[in-house]
Amino acid sequence: MPSETTSSSQNFWIWIDRARMFPWFVGSLLAGILLSFPLYHGDLAAVGWAVEVARDSPWITWWTDVSDRSLFQGEPPGAQDVTYVAVIAVLVIYIVSLAPRLTQGWAEIRLWAGYYLCCMLCFLVVNRGLKAFFARVRPGDVLRGDHIFSPMWLLGHYDLPEALSKGSFTSGHTTTAMFLLPVFFIFLHSAYRSFAGPVFVLAVAWGASLGAGRVFSGSHYPGDVLWAMIVCLWICAFTSTHLFSLHRRHGSPASPWLWELRITIFAAFALLGLFLVLIGMKEMIFYGAWYWVAATALAAYFAWTCFEKAAFLARR
Repeated sequence: MPSETTSSSQNFWIWIDRARMFPWFVGSLLAGILLSFPLYHGDLAAVGWAVEVARDSPWITWWTDVSDRSLFQGEPPGAQDVTYVAVIAVLVIYIVSLAPRLTQGWAEIRLWAGYYLCCMLCFLVVNRGLKAFFARVRPGDVLRGDHIFSPMWLLGHYDLPEALSKGSFTSGHTTTAMFLLPVFFIFLHSAYRSFAGPVFVLAVAWGASLGAGRVFSGSHYPGDVLWAMIVCLWICAFTSTHLFSLHRRHGSPASPWLWELRITIFAAFALLGLFLVLIGMKEMIFYGAWYWVAATALAAYFAWTCFEKAAFLARR
């Protein structure tokens, strides 16, 4: 019996050692909790101060405008376009890597591109899911007196359609601005680890800068920006731990076709289903919407099916 206990303990610590996301998760969680204490009640005051400062600073006003603009919204080029260009470029690289003549030689490039696209897709799903679930009211609406302030991690007062489109928690602009974070993990798991540190600093600096622009414009709370960055870090760490451990499949004839893309799609659908379950439960409990009972059950089945599909591909 003691030997079994010792063996289980050893296996646990071996797993901890191999789980590369563990230090990232613990470190960022502790940092997020510590920073959240003053922001829990001080989020709105921080935004009020930031808006006042921005009014007297043309440079900050210029940056808040740039951080909000995008060519895809029919506006002049803005900071968001950097992310869109990067995603399009990686998507093109991934498609090119599927050419029969490049399948073997570009196997590693295909893996990196697939990982990057997986992270960005999960960024989008999780961000929209958090917005819809927490329904946190934007600071601008609170400052105008249209809605009541709700601290982070508590449910806000937007209805579901409004929450899905403009919920404040977490910041969508900050989420997309973390487009360099997957690149950091790519370097971390490659032979070019010396580039990982500078890329991580650049990724965090860019995300924080664009997030700050959203705070100074009165569009988001500092807590929205903080947790957007932390959630993106969790997604990248978790995804890299699993996808990069399966890189050997590129050299295996038994490898399913487009396995990394299929895992990405099923994982994103599983996350979508999970958020639909959470939203359905919230709608049932707080608003008594009876039709969400059936919707929640269907969402749970959908999430579980997609999770099983992704897990099956990971086990093959």
